[in-house]
Amino acid sequence: MARELKRNFARANYLKIDFTLSDLTSFVALCGALLLVMGYVRIFVLGGYFGFPFQNYFGVADYLASSLNLTGQVLLGGLLAGVSGYTTIATSNSYSVQQTELETYSRSARAARIGFHLGGIGAIVAAPLAYFRLGVFDTISALGALVYVGIFILGRASVAFFENPVKAYVAMSMVYFSFAATLTGAFGEINRLNHPSSGSPTRVLQFEGERYDEKEWQIIAFTTDYVILRNRQTTQLIVRARKELKAVETDTP
Repeated sequence: MARELKRNFARANYLKIDFTLSDLTSFVALCGALLLVMGYVRIFVLGGYFGFPFQNYFGVADYLASSLNLTGQVLLGGLLAGVSGYTTIATSNSYSVQQTELETYSRSARAARIGFHLGGIGAIVAAPLAYFRLGVFDTISALGALVYVGIFILGRASVAFFENPVKAYVAMSMVYFSFAATLTGAFGEINRLNHPSSGSPTRVLQFEGERYDEKEWQIIAFTTDYVILRNRQTTQLIVRARKELKAVETDTP
């Protein structure tokens, strides 16, 4: 009974979250801006890794199309921002000493805290090991490591430097988590290009006087005006005009 009274008293002393209509419209505007920026980030990562000047081949329509494909990453960033904001900032932003005590010493809180730190540290170790030992980008571990570090840093920065830490944390973490999801997604795409699964169908691009089999060529990107390919053996890059593309055939193993 005493424990329940403490819990109820603690909850009553939380600083209320005062999101207004203007905050919601700002949130929608932030989502739109993030889609455009993350579309650029994805293309920047692919261009930097495969070594082609993406700015010469990608136009405004291509950035818009790429950003629409990243809606899931931005939504994931918003979900992570909301969940981590509730769990991280709620206790830090509470006036209640009792609630802090309950969060620190209860068995469930200690178990959750230990699991969170073990998972985060494990992800930090696993991501570089997978890359340097196996030669692949472990996108799940990389995303977990980025989320772990981000929650730790952004939570403390929001409380220390902002008058309204909840709003500050949600805004900053949404940008950060969207970036993390987009970055790991881009490297996951690089994984699929470098290490295609053996049972997946491959494409054959038929151009005027030339054909490119996906078994020998990586199909990096289709833009509005170009098709960008890279030879798997020689790493030679070829950019063909899309208007020269006559057919795309699918070869099922």
